Amino acid sequence: MTLTFDQLADRARALVSDGRRAVLGITGAPAAGKTTLAEELVAALGAGVAHVPMDGFHLADAELSRLGLLDRKGAPETFDALGYAALLRRLVEDEDEIVYAPGFERVIEQPIAGAIPIERAARLIITEGNYLLLWDNLEINEIWYADLDQDTMEFDVNYLIKTFNARISLYYLDKSFDPEVGGDTSTIGLGLQIQM
Repeated sequence: MTLTFDQLADRARALVSDGRRAVLGITGAPAAGKTTLAEELVAALGAGVAHVPMDGFHLADAELSRLGLLDRKGAPETFDALGYAALLRRLVEDEDEIVYAPGFERVIEQPIAGAIPIERAARLIITEGNYLLLWDNLEINEIWYADLDQDTMEFDVNYLIKTFNARISLYYLDKSFDPEVGGDTSTIGLGLQIQM
């Protein structure tokens, strides 16, 4: 199935058509184009959209050193996964006029507390990171698996409806899970070509 970027933006917009806040996740390997896709969607959708990257939940180098994990920076255990889950849950609860999320400063390669204000008017929260399918306690309505072809600058995006067990979705995308043979068929995986 081939979709244009505009059709993908329409799909994101539809997540909040009922007026309730929703979270769209974009995951994929490092340098897959997750941040680029998220930023393009925010620009295209305009007001009422916020970008909350998972990168703000990197543990600081001082803490990684204390834990003996500095040489593993970027691995799943070097993130505050529970803090990230708590922030997404707080955003979905939609009770605060403003919520501050941490950002990540690439120049110093460190998280920065309170760097991203998310106002209550933001109905769609776009979050992105490598491990959205690894942690099953995340409040995310839909997750897209993105892969940017560096030669053509086209996105190959697989999107899936997040269910109670996102790991099954990952297996399906890896083609090691076949719903025809058996298993949880409530997870849907479709291939999309996105041209920007």
